[in-house]
Amino acid sequence: MSKENNIKEKFKIALISTENVISDDYLIKNKKSKNVKKNIDYFEIDTLNSRNEFVKYRAESDSRALLKKFSNEDIFKSNFPRNSACKSLYEFSEKIRCELLGSEMLKGTKLNFLENYENTLSKIKIENIKSKEDVKISEAFEIYILKNFFNLNINNNCEKILSYWQKDLKNAFDKHVQFFKENLQNQKIYNSKISEILKDMNLFESNDETQNNNEDQDDASKSENNQENQDQNSDQDQSSQETQDENQGIDTEYDFSEHQLEENLSDTDTEKENSENLMQKINNSSSDLEYKIFTTKFDEIAKAENLEGFDEIIKLRKNLDQQLVSFQDLITKLANKLQRQLLASQKKGMGI
Repeated sequence: MSKENNIKEKFKIALISTENVISDDYLIKNKKSKNVKKNIDYFEIDTLNSRNEFVKYRAESDSRALLKKFSNEDIFKSNFPRNSACKSLYEFSEKIRCELLGSEMLKGTKLNFLENYENTLSKIKIENIKSKEDVKISEAFEIYILKNFFNLNINNNCEKILSYWQKDLKNAFDKHVQFFKENLQNQKIYNSKISEILKDMNLFESNDETQNNNEDQDDASKSENNQENQDQNSDQDQSSQETQDENQGIDTEYDFSEHQLEENLSDTDTEKENSENLMQKINNSSSDLEYKIFTTKFDEIAKAENLEGFDEIIKLRKNLDQQLVSFQDLITKLANKLQRQLLASQKKGMGI
């Protein structure tokens, strides 16, 4: 692995770890099925050649984490606008709500958001913008929200884009800005009000009619093609099953799932040790069933930020980052051991 790729991987691991901590995702995973597969490749770092790119990835990671932490999916869906033109505006407003809540908790996160949005807005061009029809409402809405909620000082290009929709957005949202800021923690009220305002705006009525006409045409064409698609799917399923049967022997021998990987890497001594540990855990579990809480009178629940000062938290953050770096050697060792196991299996299968 090249030095550049190595840095990207370490940075990605650090981002994912931080994201899991901010979102409390490590608690969520413990409540889910035991078959949950850990996957750190849900996003890719294409380039990391400047501070702007570094800040961009950090801001995007923090935003995902805060959405997981503060956004309830059921509440979000229950207020989702029916008009497709309003959906992107509604989604962006919820993203900003969660980011503002996170900014109140974590100063570093707030700085990431501010710097990233400033970088994004500075790249906006207006050469091809001549009239209101050339400006997307979603683009103007994002600039309006960032200006009024994050208090960003927008540049001349952004001011020009916003000017085309300024009157519409001002009439619809200006009198509610303070209401939204006071109800950031109440998602139900916040989402409901945003959805109500978007519904009352007359900007999108024409889009509704166009969408309904398109849906009617789509339904007609779908009904004509249903039978043909069913026949094709039947043939494809049969062909797929035959291919799967032919390749089953190869696929099962090289199963790289997490469970199978652990089995391939274990040797005789390790298996014996694991068996002993398993029996010990079973015995411990049996004894734990008899334990009962006597009293919770003296229990205390405290947040980490109340237990440690800012300097200590920074120190712990650096310590965590150092611990993450050490995983690289472990991964390399496991990869080498897996390679030896696979080579041994290949030679055995070929009779060498």
